[in-house]
Amino acid sequence: TEAVVETAEDNQTEINGDNFNKNHIPGFKQYVLQTYTPITPVLAIEKYIEPITIDENYMKNIQPNTTYNDFIKEFSSDIVFTVKEGEKIISGTDIIKTGQTYMIGDVLAYTLVVTGDVNGDGRANINDILDINMYRLNKKQLAGAYLKSADANKDGQTDIKDLLQVNQYRLEKINEF
Repeated sequence: TEAVVETAEDNQTEINGDNFNKNHIPGFKQYVLQTYTPITPVLAIEKYIEPITIDENYMKNIQPNTTYNDFIKEFSSDIVFTVKEGEKIISGTDIIKTGQTYMIGDVLAYTLVVTGDVNGDGRANINDILDINMYRLNKKQLAGAYLKSADANKDGQTDIKDLLQVNQYRLEKINEF
């Protein structure tokens, strides 16, 4: 078991003697120390996919239709965490959904945001497009993780461009956000 200690004065969390800023996920592969060797830049052939990031208490940039097994590949194997939907623990081939909670012990908790998954089913489809349009027309309220998931083009706004982005994904004209 790991000892998790939170100190309010410096916004740090201590896990097994290591300090982490709350904006960094302990064990997240993005933050593992790497050796840097400068090389001549090479033009990337594949589209850049934004890594999973932390924004306030939200974990964002999770792709739709991501299973728990695929999700955990983003983290080093030495970090112990759970993903919950209410009281249910998510595992195996369960789909990661907007609104679920990523937890490290009882101290750190982040609400998951799956890009384009406005209705919290883990997918980005016609139902999400309808929800975004209803929001745009002031006929539906979206807040928190659900509003963040509606910002499919990640420009900080929820508008027609997001609706079109989710539709491009739905029609398989793009295969990730």
